Amino acid sequence: MSYKEKIIKELRKGYTIDPISPNDELNSIFDHVFKPVVKRKDLAFLIDIFEMNEPILRAWSFLGIYLILQEEKSLQEDIKRSIQNVIKEILHDNREIIYYGGSCEIHTSLREHHARRIPDLENSIVFEPVFEYCKSFDGEPDIILGELLEKIVSKSKNSDVLPILIKHSKNVPDDNFTIKINIINTFENLGNESIINDKMIINDIFKKFLKDVKEDTSESIQRDDSKRALISSQKKRLRESIFKAAAILDLDLEKETLIFVDSVKFPFGGLVHIAHKFRKNKRFKEILLNKLNSTNNPNLIIEILRAIIILKEEVINWKGLVLENIEKYNVVDGKLMEEMQQTDLLNETMILNYLSKGNRWQLDFIREYLDNNPEKINEWNDLRHELISILETFNDDETLLLKKEFALKVILDLENKDLVHLCLDNFINLKNEELKKFSLFAIINQGSEELMFKLKQYLNENDEDKAFFKKFWRHIKTREWKYYY
Repeated sequence: MSYKEKIIKELRKGYTIDPISPNDELNSIFDHVFKPVVKRKDLAFLIDIFEMNEPILRAWSFLGIYLILQEEKSLQEDIKRSIQNVIKEILHDNREIIYYGGSCEIHTSLREHHARRIPDLENSIVFEPVFEYCKSFDGEPDIILGELLEKIVSKSKNSDVLPILIKHSKNVPDDNFTIKINIINTFENLGNESIINDKMIINDIFKKFLKDVKEDTSESIQRDDSKRALISSQKKRLRESIFKAAAILDLDLEKETLIFVDSVKFPFGGLVHIAHKFRKNKRFKEILLNKLNSTNNPNLIIEILRAIIILKEEVINWKGLVLENIEKYNVVDGKLMEEMQQTDLLNETMILNYLSKGNRWQLDFIREYLDNNPEKINEWNDLRHELISILETFNDDETLLLKKEFALKVILDLENKDLVHLCLDNFINLKNEELKKFSLFAIINQGSEELMFKLKQYLNENDEDKAFFKKFWRHIKTREWKYYY
């Protein structure tokens, strides 16, 4: 019996997706038979056992191919064609396999088990077989088809994609909200990839889906009724997807969209897209400003403020509204900061003002901003000088200590080697143990050899801090250098 025949014999004994199942024999097969094949990147062998057409071998084969292709992006043309044939086969293989997922024994089909891995593979490999599969698919779309349409097919400039999407959108059952979300997302993706000229059919599809997703009015959602709660959640997601995609695709859903925005009570990421489409619409502006005054939900406030920035030419006091609500709700949000910066609403003057006041949320705001814009430490001289001043000043003022914590965390966040030398004096002079730890951690991880030598010299002369250092050193070693500050 050849070496490969021995491998096949072992793989036929059963299948598992990880080596921690309750079946010790399968765990051993995974570790000592399957993993070595993957480690060798033996795609030809895996393709050969796939073609033996046995469900268990096909399950092992595709899992191995998938794991190899996570790292191996460049393939010879003959291997690529063979893998494409494997994908075609797996998408049609509804034979049952049984495997362990954790401690559970799972019964499923090869198609359902492996098809969801296909979108993770290189598009140049999977697009052709997936496109042909979606094109020839008949009947009601299922979750596999929906995900393939959304994650692969709709992200193409191929002119034949739109008819396929329209075909499948007409076959979705009225109560299958998950597939409808996939379909809506496919249209959005397609709109991002290419220009869609005839939008009437898509407009009708969106309106049809809206009729199928009416608000739950007569039925109250019971906390213990998980099925009803799930359906309600799916309807909410579908409704949000429809209005976001309709705005991006510039569809004719003005009346429906305005009613929807007026009803929004929770954060809705698609609001900024709607704002772009309706930035000249007086009714939309009125709804937006009313909602800003009526909601206390900080996360919804963030989305409204982002929309107001888009409408800035239509809202006279937009700057005041944004700044007032940021302070009122202590908003710290990277996307909002980016949009503020693009309009020059967020600049060095504002950051220095927040730093001067030194409230914790204001310091968190600056820290988040600098984390996304680390170059500002060097570009903004006044900010840099203020940070240096904070690090070089020592007294027991609580506001100063809070600012020191902020400044030390910024050095750690940005791994700023230009300022790390200031951490030594802070370690030496500070009494606060947490701040001393921040200072030490920065020195150890980012300090130069010269700075480490100075630290060593100091510790040799100070027994108390030497003991503190040794205790801290043991702590970070047990955490494998991960210190969560």
